[in-house]
Amino acid sequence: MSRRGLLSMLGAAVFALATLGGCGEISFSADQLVEDLNDAGASLSLGARLPAPDGTAPIYALEVGKSGTGSVVVFDGVELAESEFSRCDNAGLVCFRAQNTVISFLQIDPESQGKLETALRAIAG
Repeated sequence: MSRRGLLSMLGAAVFALATLGGCGEISFSADQLVEDLNDAGASLSLGARLPAPDGTAPIYALEVGKSGTGSVVVFDGVELAESEFSRCDNAGLVCFRAQNTVISFLQIDPESQGKLETALRAIAG
């Protein structure tokens, strides 16, 4: 299995834990998600709002450590986020989901990914 495939599988496993780990019906804003993840040890920086292709779900630029940029998409509900997570994962990106949000990266360094995964488990309760 390729490194990207392994990273994607790890991300999927972590977010399965995060969404099943007792978060209830919490809905995150981009600001709140990044703040909660950083409080739990991640090193994320939220950037500007980006144009959304369909115009419905807000997309924000996201930076993690020194490894590059990604995005976070904020949906009105968990079902839409689940669908986007599947699409993202199938596209070969490194994807994570927390309730109504999906975070994606083309690539992420192992240290930053580890911190993000630990933070996701922490906010899952």
